[in-house]
Amino acid sequence: MKLKLLSILLLVALSPVMAQEVIMLRDNIVSYSFLSDEDSLKQSKSVYVYYESGTCRLRTRYRWDEAAVKWIGISKTAYKYDSVSQVIQKSHYRWDNDQWRNISLKNSRYDYVGNVEAHAGYRWDEIEGRWKHYDRNEYVYNKEGFISLEKNLEWNEASSKLEPVSLQENDYTEDGRITKLREYVADSLTNEWQDARQVEYSYNDKDLMREQIISHYIAPEGGLAEWKNAARSLITYTHEGRPSRYTQYLWNSGIMNWENNYRVDLVYDSNGNVQSMTNLEWKTDEKKYIGSTRYYNKYDVEGNNTLGQIYSWNSLTS
Repeated sequence: MKLKLLSILLLVALSPVMAQEVIMLRDNIVSYSFLSDEDSLKQSKSVYVYYESGTCRLRTRYRWDEAAVKWIGISKTAYKYDSVSQVIQKSHYRWDNDQWRNISLKNSRYDYVGNVEAHAGYRWDEIEGRWKHYDRNEYVYNKEGFISLEKNLEWNEASSKLEPVSLQENDYTEDGRITKLREYVADSLTNEWQDARQVEYSYNDKDLMREQIISHYIAPEGGLAEWKNAARSLITYTHEGRPSRYTQYLWNSGIMNWENNYRVDLVYDSNGNVQSMTNLEWKTDEKKYIGSTRYYNKYDVEGNNTLGQIYSWNSLTS
């Protein structure tokens, strides 16, 4: 046996009748950890609660306590929506000493066409007993409706205000395919934007993303800063246009060339659902890819994911 089953996810869906239409909503997910091929142990569970509209109101995660023989709370996420079912608030809680305690809160604001304008994050201060500013993400869109600018700010206790941390600019083709992503970081002394990272994208003759090249803006000791290659990803597709393989390479400045690093292989069922995803790592000494983990999924006739299994590669039996 080359693949060892690590864990399994069982996904159960409810079928509430809403406006004379059956809508499949996920009810709970149960995860098991396999001690052997035949023996498993309950590990975790996620339970979902919905509004009448079908939007998720609450997701609660539990862990299985083998000694107490019961599910124990881990975390909880609550959602609030506006009149058009856009999430305007997300609250996170943790289970502690038999009660739910606040962790974080995120408020979201949208423009008139439904684009996110900003996310405002808060953290709960146990000592002061109130929500305090943590971070903020702001978005600007081009005329076609794609994000052209994203600015991230974090709360500075010393200055008692949100201060810029990073900035991202995106370029697109006329039909909305991203061609370049540029990231900047704020200089702590001058508060000016400094080059940090960029990603360049290219496409095949079917307008599907074929390649991504990541480079970093690095200043060698005693030298001038310049763009240097960091990573490269190639994507291949099935005849139907579904991604079948992602291959990642890392730049080796010693030989001035790309070297194998990682690979992900995808297999689909007859309905186009991802049946398996296999992660492989490049072993330089063996000069070949070696399996790392494999995810296997099953679906019902409506295409709902009902079973997820995770395997690890057993190198002793390979």
